[in-house]
Amino acid sequence: MKILYFTSTGNNLYIAKQLGGELLSIPQLIKENIYDFEDDSIGIIFPVFYVNAPKIVREFIEKANFKTDYFFLIASYGSDGDQNAFKILKKTFKKKGLEVNYTNSVLMVDNYLPMFDMKEEKEIKDDSEIDNQIKVIKSDLSQERSSTLRKDPFLTFHS
Repeated sequence: MKILYFTSTGNNLYIAKQLGGELLSIPQLIKENIYDFEDDSIGIIFPVFYVNAPKIVREFIEKANFKTDYFFLIASYGSDGDQNAFKILKKTFKKKGLEVNYTNSVLMVDNYLPMFDMKEEKEIKDDSEIDNQIKVIKSDLSQERSSTLRKDPFLTFHS
């Protein structure tokens, strides 16, 4: 399993490490001009910035080529939902001829400092719940489930 990730605060690297596999930093891949990926399972982990994937992730995806039987997207977010980001990325992948088999997200501490108090955020969102969300995702990926996270970040529904 290859996991391509973008992290600005460390949240997504944390998720990637918990999931395991070969971890590849998107900024490093861009720097090294690496855009071709092949594996039985490939996923992208990214934060949601203002209801979308960060520009660097979207631009990387436009250039990248993926060859895989199982493709997944994992988003982390603090207050902005993930569904718009998934919709946009799924359309991009569909144009590239790649079906997204699985999407899910992890509700993390919102670390946009101009709007959120970190102490309050840590009190609201406890680390064990974050780890529980990641455990569910890890289990789903190991079974190559096809599913999408719905609105409640603490319940996963499988299709």
